[in-house]
Amino acid sequence: MHLEHPCWAPEVRDAVNDLLDRFRDSGQYAVTDFDNTTSVFDIEHQLIIWQLRHMAFAMEPDRLAEVLAKDLVCSYSDWIGDIVTAYRHLWDTYGPFNGDMLSEEESERIMQDVWWREFSVKMRAMFSLVNSTERMSSVWILYWFTGMTERQVYDLALSSHLHYSRVPTVSRSEDSPAEIPSALGVVTARWTDGIRVTDSVVELWAALKDNGIGLWVCSASGSMQVKAAIDAFGLHDLCTGLYAMNLLVDEQGRYVPEYDRANGAFHRPVEGGWETYPQTSGAIPRQDGKVQAILDGPFKVHGHGPVAGFMDSTGDFDFCTVFDSMRLVVCYNRLLAPSDGGALISCLALYERDILGYGLASAMEKGDTLCVLQGRDENGLRSLLPQNGTLLLGADGSRVFHEETQDMMAEMKELDSSVRELIDRYGPVDGNGRGFLKEYRGYHSIMD
Repeated sequence: MHLEHPCWAPEVRDAVNDLLDRFRDSGQYAVTDFDNTTSVFDIEHQLIIWQLRHMAFAMEPDRLAEVLAKDLVCSYSDWIGDIVTAYRHLWDTYGPFNGDMLSEEESERIMQDVWWREFSVKMRAMFSLVNSTERMSSVWILYWFTGMTERQVYDLALSSHLHYSRVPTVSRSEDSPAEIPSALGVVTARWTDGIRVTDSVVELWAALKDNGIGLWVCSASGSMQVKAAIDAFGLHDLCTGLYAMNLLVDEQGRYVPEYDRANGAFHRPVEGGWETYPQTSGAIPRQDGKVQAILDGPFKVHGHGPVAGFMDSTGDFDFCTVFDSMRLVVCYNRLLAPSDGGALISCLALYERDILGYGLASAMEKGDTLCVLQGRDENGLRSLLPQNGTLLLGADGSRVFHEETQDMMAEMKELDSSVRELIDRYGPVDGNGRGFLKEYRGYHSIMD
């Protein structure tokens, strides 16, 4: 089986098919990110909208205050005060909440209450603020599930994924009610509705399995959330294993607001469900945490590094560049600025193609990883595009680069440097505001 779907960019299709031919049944494996790579848009960012809509929480008001403040460097006392006041009103009127989803009828009723709008808007807006300023935001969002069981989170996520996969992409905003006295006053929450795993990506997963190449998911979303997405989008039988975020659970099997830093776990699909295998590191929150997750999981299982990587952003840059075994990287184009690792990989893809003249064979001969760039259409029910450029929601036409990234691409062409030299130049954070890597193991620094 090869990639044939018409939505693949030609160089992506050709490179993947070449990889399949070269490494068929050779014991190799690939690693993929999930959010904005396997899926178009972020499943966890979408899930919190569904969680708020159905009031799937299991914390008393006083505990919610404690959870929202946990692990945050900055002070959000006004945010937390307003949110807890609104939540307490909802708890007293409609609760207590136990982690189960409200029915659609109950949800419609509670969403008419101005206190629900005060709560939901400020929770969503606080998440946006935390996500843009706090290093541990990917852990903090998991704390919203405190008191819930793994099954409750899985069921909530599954229903969210199925619902929003059928929703055309739409940009939304909502203001908190002016009539409620509050410390913050009126705030605005903005988000995008709609997620999907495209038919072309399902074909990719199927082609890898058909050719005997394993596929591991390494995600900074919660394990139950990603398991539910793999199951919802028909990927269960195509997945080799999953490494994602894991919270601790108490004696009753309910989440506590504490990331499992000492004892991570990876998960492998089995008939009718999943099996969990304990590992030695819960390191995903670190910048290079996905590298450590691969070393703790699939590297030990297979005895070597991955042959291919699928990515979109800084969170994936390290694992796609540090393994000497990595032959191919497919980057899904989000038109990111040079402050994100996805922009550098996007530039390297076109640099390798247009300046170095690389295909998979020539990149391998030179000891480099071939990078290729895949565009996507973020409109309607979302799809990939047979080109490098991406069509953003509501845009008049597709583009290949963010404006600042276009400047970086032009500069790279003038330098005429090696891939390693370009990564060393544009990756590390410097005093001029350039770069995104605070620490880096080095290009192809991990050998089998």
